Amino acid sequence: MHLNQTGATLYIYTQFTMTGFTTLQILMTHPNGTTVSLNPTLGTVPLTIPDGTIWPANQYVYYTFQSGDLIYTGTHQVQVIYNNATQEIPSNPTFFVVYP
Repeated sequence: MHLNQTGATLYIYTQFTMTGFTTLQILMTHPNGTTVSLNPTLGTVPLTIPDGTIWPANQYVYYTFQSGDLIYTGTHQVQVIYNNATQEIPSNPTFFVVYP
């Protein structure tokens, strides 16, 4: 990803089923420590990633970056937060780099 890039899609595999969510978000922490909330879409069909692994439906989310999302270079942390009527479940953190 590059600084101020738009249209790139981020996919995050959570390893747990997220059907029946009341809220679903990605918390993205910029290299300067500020955090923003992004509104992903739940993947509802199996997804084959480039290495041939298949991510089951309802166990991954995706988000397409928009203007104002990628405003810092460096390593960013993202984490999916899944809420249903009874619990909140965070995914393991994942990292990606934004280049100039």
